[in-house]
Amino acid sequence: MFRLGRILLPVGLLALSGCGYTIEDLTDLFGGEKAQLKKELHRAVADRNVDDTKRLLDHGAPVDARNRNRETPLHVAALNGYPEIARLLLEKGADPNARDRNRRTPLINAAWRGHAPVADLLLSRGAEPSAENDKQWTALMAAARFGHQEVISVLLRRGVDVNTRHTLGWTALMIAAGSGHTDLVRFLLEKGADPTITDSYNRTAWHWAWDRNDALTAKYLKDAMQARGVTPR
Repeated sequence: MFRLGRILLPVGLLALSGCGYTIEDLTDLFGGEKAQLKKELHRAVADRNVDDTKRLLDHGAPVDARNRNRETPLHVAALNGYPEIARLLLEKGADPNARDRNRRTPLINAAWRGHAPVADLLLSRGAEPSAENDKQWTALMAAARFGHQEVISVLLRRGVDVNTRHTLGWTALMIAAGSGHTDLVRFLLEKGADPTITDSYNRTAWHWAWDRNDALTAKYLKDAMQARGVTPR
């Protein structure tokens, strides 16, 4: 038996670690004062309760406390778009590059949901702009998927390369074109996105737009390619 906090943990339960659980996870699973503080902190952040969040941190709740998905409170604040909570957590030492079970960072969470102020805050506090999740998606790609132009503006202003490529060769321009975000495609082109880049299947953003029968977006991309001396085929 191993004594963890106020509980006794049978050795056999350590087999759960093979399912991705850490000793810390198992401690939380079976209770204890520290586990309760962690749960209350996550609840306060999810409820956007600044006062309770501060009180719990002042009383010893770990600022990077993990929930069952290995998310920290900062992940939760970023996902929900709570800049005042995110700022408080960062001031208390929260890790801006913490990873959850799917290797998402708080910045990727903010980008998925379109929370530009939180994304800007995270980048100003050391968030890695090119961090990838377990599917090799970056914050830029996540924002492009859902048409979050303001987030992309923040990322580009902070120095992110507009032509950053996925493992399969995808760019934000391709993702935006394939997701039907015509205005975002035009914005990315204005910001220097290269419409002639091809993915691992030798497809350009024009092909991505054409595949969804998006004639208007395809036209913008064709014109941009021809301006570079390339005719899409």
